[in-house]
Amino acid sequence: MTIKQQELADKHGTPDQFRKAVQKALGTISIDEMNQAIQNYQAEWNVAGQTIHNCFILMDPKTKEPVCVAQHEDELEACQIQRGISTIEFKKRRLYVTKGTFTLGIP
Repeated sequence: MTIKQQELADKHGTPDQFRKAVQKALGTISIDEMNQAIQNYQAEWNVAGQTIHNCFILMDPKTKEPVCVAQHEDELEACQIQRGISTIEFKKRRLYVTKGTFTLGIP
């Protein structure tokens, strides 16, 4: 279980626990709403444990945390721009790009 999955489990339980809780609400919600909630939570759970192989990771050496993760280098540049990281800030923070495997929720 990744850190993000543990956070979800702490809030809403595991997917099985979530499913059981939502099933108990049947009557106050429709079957369609119940099924949709279960599907949405399972999808969120899956993403929280997703591993991206052979990806580009923009790292902050001070915090040792990833700043951006992307499967393609051009996506990494877009992420950097989206987060407002200028070339000057990039150099000032001594950010660097590495290539590797990244699991969402695990720093």
